[in-house]
Amino acid sequence: MYMTQGPAWSTSGLDVAAGRYPLSVERHIMRMAGLLVPGVTTVTPHARYYSLHALVAIEAERRGLSLQQAQDLLRRCEVAMAAVSYAHDHAEIGLPRAHGLDALAARLQSGEVVMAEAAQPVKGGYVRNVWGFWNPYAASEISLGILTSAIMPTPGPACAADQVIAGLDGILELAVRPRLTVDELRGHSHLCVCAGGGAADGTWLASLLCLPGEQPAEAAGFVRRDTIRLLARVMGTHEIGDVTNDVRPVIAYGDFLTSDPVAASLDTAPVWRGVCYATTRSAPGDACGRGSCQRSSA
Repeated sequence: MYMTQGPAWSTSGLDVAAGRYPLSVERHIMRMAGLLVPGVTTVTPHARYYSLHALVAIEAERRGLSLQQAQDLLRRCEVAMAAVSYAHDHAEIGLPRAHGLDALAARLQSGEVVMAEAAQPVKGGYVRNVWGFWNPYAASEISLGILTSAIMPTPGPACAADQVIAGLDGILELAVRPRLTVDELRGHSHLCVCAGGGAADGTWLASLLCLPGEQPAEAAGFVRRDTIRLLARVMGTHEIGDVTNDVRPVIAYGDFLTSDPVAASLDTAPVWRGVCYATTRSAPGDACGRGSCQRSSA
């Protein structure tokens, strides 16, 4: 009798650095996502850090900050946003906690954060990386033209300084304070990670993502815009409780992509069907896949 422990296709132990992908679809799916939604990162759900990093770039350029000074400003701004997001009750909207909040939780529960301690890239700080959480966003921010390719955040051609500064008004002042108290931060809810949608910086970012210019270099933006239109259409015509789990089967199965006038007009729709079909866990017989959860078109 032969007994197997664990997957037969993978070596056991922690000495194997690379992952194992038996279906061999992950690399293809990631490449297609890069083509269909250029500039949209797949590793974070927080859009407001695009604006925050743009603000740091604007301020660093205005003040002529050194590399180390720019790093310190960025980390302090990220700590300030995390602290505000802790103080602000944005209800159950499905948005994960702000970056670094788990590491700051003990300090925040005590009622205050000491910036000189929390913003340091050492054990006990909100994150050890000298650039905070900028790295997961950098490639997307450069792709969108928010930043340029440089060793530190530098404003790019699409960085709208007036709107970014207006939307995040007050966060630079919080970042330079020696201490932040939770009670005081409740009065700065407009700086929460959840508040970008209705702010000036959110309007700018939405326009950047959805309304690409006419220049040839921005042609990829039209593909991204059509993807956003497709997702918005699905969410506007179906009962969607969980975006990740409920949108995918609608695109992967059923006749929605051909029967809906908006979806049928989008060249990206059948491409997304292939991507979603390869990744969805729902079977074609699911109710949502058959379209039974569809509402009348808006």
